[in-house]
Parts: sequence; structure tokens; C-alpha cells
Amino acid sequence: MDISLVSLSSLSALGSHRKAAENYANGHAYLTEVQTHADSVWAGRIPAEMREKVLSSIGEEYPGLDETVYFAIWCAREAVAAAGWESTGDFGLNLGSSRGATGLTETYHRQFLESGSVGTLASPSTT
Repeated sequence: MDISLVSLSSLSALGSHRKAAENYANGHAYLTEVQTHADSVWAGRIPAEMREKVLSSIGEEYPGLDETVYFAIWCAREAVAAAGWESTGDFGLNLGSSRGATGLTETYHRQFLESGSVGTLASPSTT
């Protein structure tokens, strides 16, 4: 059996993988100031137009999932299309995230800060 990398896709504050290298090279930080509960912090956010494109297409198809899952599905579909694979083919995808279900973690953390407790799904759905 041969294993090879034939395609890739990514989504970050720099945009999709097609724009990321160009945006990285232009010297712009692509950080925005975000207000949290008590502080103002700098964050790298998915560009609004990309976020809406992903959420409107995949969010309707799979409602109720964490946004990071929608981004992973979008990247997987982009990589499959770039590789020219058919959905009936025999292949695998390796998806990775160093953060896990970030949106759900933030929601449950906010719930804990406000009420002092969280629901029982907090652990299984964020790990």
C-alpha cells in the first residue's frame, strides 16, 4: 500500500490556503481587537466573508455542530475537489486541530462564569 499527500486545504485568519501565502507575504498581521468579558485582546479570526460562506453552506447541512467542525468539513471538501477524487473512491482524510471544539468550550466556560456550573455534556462535546 502506498500513502501519499496529493492535496491540501486550510482556513485561517490569513484566509483559505489559496490566499494564505499571498496574505502572509504582504506583511499585514490580520489580527483584530476583540472585547472579551473584561478585557480587550488581539485575535486572529477567520475572515467574515469566508466564515459566512462556510457556515451558510455546511451549517445548513449539519446543524448544531461546533463551528470548527464546519471549517474542517469545508477544508476536507476543498482538498478532495483539488485532488480530483470522486466521493465513491477509496481514500482517507487526516483532519487536525490543536484547539478542539473551541466554540463549545467558550460557550460552556461562559455558562460556568455566569452560573457556577455547566451541563453534563460540557466534557464529552469539547474533547
